Amino acid sequence: MSSPRVDEEQQQSEQRNREGLVELVRAIDEESVELYGVWAGDYETTPVAREAILLSKILEADFFFKERGFYEVRLADLQV
Repeated sequence: MSSPRVDEEQQQSEQRNREGLVELVRAIDEESVELYGVWAGDYETTPVAREAILLSKILEADFFFKERGFYEVRLADLQV
C-alpha cells in the first residue's frame, strides 16, 4: 500500500503535468487541437475512443487520457 506522502507527491506530479500540457496547447494559435494517445510504434492502430473536450477538462484531477483515445481539444474555454 502506498503511503499518503507518495500519493500526494504523485498527485502533485500529475497536476504539474496537466498544467504543462495545457500551457503547451494554449500557446497554439488554433481553435482546437487533436491529441491521440498511443505507444511508440503503435501509430497505425484505430482509436478505441473518440472524445471532444474543452482544454480545461485536462486540469481536472480525475481526468486521464484513455489509451488509444483520440481527443479533439477545444481551446476556447481557456484563451486569454
